[in-house]
Amino acid sequence: RNDYTWKLPNTRYLYAGLYLPRLQSEQIGRVMIHMDASGSIGKREMEILAGEAQAILDTFKVELYITYFDSEFQGIQKISADDVPLSLNPKGGGGTSYIPSAKYIEEQELEPDCVIYMTDGYCNSFPEPPDYPVLWLITGKRDFVPPFGEVIYIKEF
Repeated sequence: RNDYTWKLPNTRYLYAGLYLPRLQSEQIGRVMIHMDASGSIGKREMEILAGEAQAILDTFKVELYITYFDSEFQGIQKISADDVPLSLNPKGGGGTSYIPSAKYIEEQELEPDCVIYMTDGYCNSFPEPPDYPVLWLITGKRDFVPPFGEVIYIKEF
């Protein structure tokens, strides 16, 4: 908890007739974005995905990491709210596998609070289901059905 709100009262002081602010937090913790940097991701798609990453930074207080992958793990970038405008450094251009980025965070023991895969969905190579929540942001394949997590389709595509 790191901020105060007047929307909800601090119940510890209501008995005395005092309406004081409650401590709250919009902080999620460590968010990992696995960014598809395969050859099927175009410049426009990368711009849209970067905009979604920026929206996360603008909305929540998070410790944000972006991993880049194609058929291999291509790199990691730590992003903070001070990195405005957001500048991504994707590397890749090959085929697609969702396994390398998942394997990297497991090997590095990064322990995310949640993971967001940003991809066009043209891949069938999945890691084992993790212990943390997973969200899939899909720019392409409308019939994409991963073996775990929730799916959101980006309307621009």
